[in-house]
Amino acid sequence: MENLRTFRDQWFPIARVQDIKAGRSYPKQLFGHRIILFRNENRDIVCLKDECSHMGIPLSQGCVKKGRVQCCYHGWTFNGQGECTDIPRLTLDSTKIREKASVPTYPIRQKYGMVWITVGDPGLCLDSEKEALLLQNNNEASYYSTQSLTSYEFPSHYSIASLNAFDFSHVHIHKILKHFLPVSSGHYKKTHIQQDKAQTTFVDANGENLDVIMQRSPSLQISFKGLSRLRLTRWIDVRVDLQVFGSPVDKDRSLLFAFPIFRGRPRFLLKILRPIVDFVLRFSFAEDIEIFRFQQSVRDQGGSFYKNLSPLDASWIKVHHWLQAFDESGLYEETPTIVPEKKPQQATVPPLSEPDFTLALSRKPMTREPVQPGGGL
Repeated sequence: MENLRTFRDQWFPIARVQDIKAGRSYPKQLFGHRIILFRNENRDIVCLKDECSHMGIPLSQGCVKKGRVQCCYHGWTFNGQGECTDIPRLTLDSTKIREKASVPTYPIRQKYGMVWITVGDPGLCLDSEKEALLLQNNNEASYYSTQSLTSYEFPSHYSIASLNAFDFSHVHIHKILKHFLPVSSGHYKKTHIQQDKAQTTFVDANGENLDVIMQRSPSLQISFKGLSRLRLTRWIDVRVDLQVFGSPVDKDRSLLFAFPIFRGRPRFLLKILRPIVDFVLRFSFAEDIEIFRFQQSVRDQGGSFYKNLSPLDASWIKVHHWLQAFDESGLYEETPTIVPEKKPQQATVPPLSEPDFTLALSRKPMTREPVQPGGGL
């Protein structure tokens, strides 16, 4: 029987390459799977399950020595292939024990300054890390820098964070960003839904289109084509797009990676604008945090976080229904819940009651009646 691809059977970004330093370990999660990143002896980034094969202690609580991770509890050491290379204080030959003590590994890819992994079937994964939507079949000169790549962890399911991209009337919350977005005073045009892809078109104040495209396969990503534009003269014309990649950390958290893409001229101006755009994006994503946390709490309770709708909500409502149609049962690694063993109840002996001295103390002392002389029976 042919294997069927699931949402997990694709590549997901998990960290920025520039953040993974030698001699340190980095705990991450994807679909609830606890993993650990570090650099091996050759300074290559490797990924293992974050669990010691001895007693299950997270390897990320240990240390990395000479490209190998060592468990903090008993010192068992593992290389980048997950092989156990050392068991301290074991005087006997530990070869057979170490051969059975390997830790599972995860395949890794690097693209666009990100580390990509999969917790699904690598044989079913498509080359989702090859091209971003905004760079596919694009002959126009563009400029982007992996130094602009920023990661954000949101306290919500990935669908909540994704819906934000299709709700452009929410720019009201962004104190700085709304001044750079012509679409903030534009209007909604149309939404087109496909099996693994949704596309919405907005029209900004200048009559130009902003296309927001989200796809779930072969990678979870959102692109904003025509996000902003600076047009002063014929020779100064700069357009800014935004590319976002997403990863489900678990059912309640999501990880997003974003970097702007600049097009137009002059070239030197693109490099000058980059740090400014980076700052605005970082600030704007931070403004969404509390909203996402509230919406996640409503989702956990099975409620709905929209009450009275307006025509401005047409886009994200359609995308919301599209995302809800996907069955995500069995995708996430559940953290085992340890239930304490119930001890058999023992028969309890009621405590002995203290003697009540109140009545005795309240009694009057007994007096004896005097005997009358001459009295008898």
